[in-house]
Parts: sequence; C-alpha cells; structure tokens
Amino acid sequence: MKTNLNILKMAALCAMVTGCYSKHEKPVTSTPPMVSSEVTISEMEPDDQFYKAIKAMIKGENVQSAGYIREAAKSMRSIASSATLNHKTRIEKAAEGLETLANNVATTKVKDIANLYTYFGNAGRTLGEYRLDVTEKEYFNHTEAKSGATLKRAIDQLEKSISTRHRTLNPEERATLNEAREIAVRLQKGDKVDEDDLKDTLQKVQAEIEKWDREFKTI
Repeated sequence: MKTNLNILKMAALCAMVTGCYSKHEKPVTSTPPMVSSEVTISEMEPDDQFYKAIKAMIKGENVQSAGYIREAAKSMRSIASSATLNHKTRIEKAAEGLETLANNVATTKVKDIANLYTYFGNAGRTLGEYRLDVTEKEYFNHTEAKSGATLKRAIDQLEKSISTRHRTLNPEERATLNEAREIAVRLQKGDKVDEDDLKDTLQKVQAEIEKWDREFKTI
C-alpha cells in the first residue's frame, strides 16, 4: 500500500514538472529578441536532466537515471566556471553531491526517489541564489532585459526546488516571489526599476533561500 502511494506521488510530481517545462518549449518567435539569449543552454540543462533522471528512476532504470544526474553535474560545473568565488564554491559542492548521488543510484545503494528530490532541491536553490547575484550585476551593466530574464529564471528555479519536497509556498513566501517576478517582467519590458526596490526585493528572496536551506538541511 505504501509502495502504491509512493508511485502515485512520483507520478504527480512528474506531471507537475512536465507542466513547468512546457513553459520553456514555446516557439522562439514568441520571445522578444533581447530576451531569447538571456539564459544559456548550459544553464537550462540541469533542470532538463533532473526531470529525465526522475522519470528514469520511476521506471526502475537506475543506470540511465545516474547518467542524467552526471550530465546535470557537468552543467553545474559549467555554470560554476563563470561564477564568482563564493558562488563557484557552492555550485561545485552541489555538483559533487550530484556525482556522489549518481554513483549511488547506479549501484542501487540509493533506491528511494526522495533522495533525488533532496539533491535536486539543493542544486536548484544554489543556482537560484547565484542568479540573484547575476540579476543585480546585469542591472548595473544597464542590460535590463537580461537582468529580468535572469531573475525570472531564478524564481522558476526556486519554485521547483520547493515543489520537489512536496511542499507548497506559504503566503509570505509566495508574496516575495511574486514581487520578484513582477520586477523581472518590468525589467524585461524595459520599464524603469528603482535601484533600491530591486535590492530590497533581492534581499527578501535571499532571506527565503537561507530559510529554505535551514529547513531542508539534510545533505
């Protein structure tokens, strides 16, 4: 009975993740030219590989799942190569965790899919925090559209990192991410965003990330 319940939970999560990814599969023509290149292919790969790893694990295809996890780790390291020292260290640590997870999945030392959610959630929050920093830098470089696209990507990443733990955002958390998303949209449109408003919003999101790290500190 417990096994059936776990399978239902897995299927529900996959359906939810599929819905999230469908947003990124719209034709390129629907995206404004300035925004289309804002998020690089390597930055998109971790999410895609996480999703594939979960699907493979549900099917009992441990070796394939491990392969996708290793690819996600490679993508994380690729992103780390252009990050500042503090973020670089965190991203590489998350990548190391994924590599260890991949080995354990391949050898069936890890059989519970909940372990994947734990590591993927940690990686998601790590990338989300890094992209907050990139958002601010792009803003001060006067590339507002790129700043907005990066911020939106960070918010999407953080929402997924929470959903992997079968947890919904509370009203305060939802309000913080909605506020950040509104600013991201304004930046993408080229609307003026006050520097203090941006910094205040990024600080609020950062505070939520730190809170989630404490809440989910299991690795």
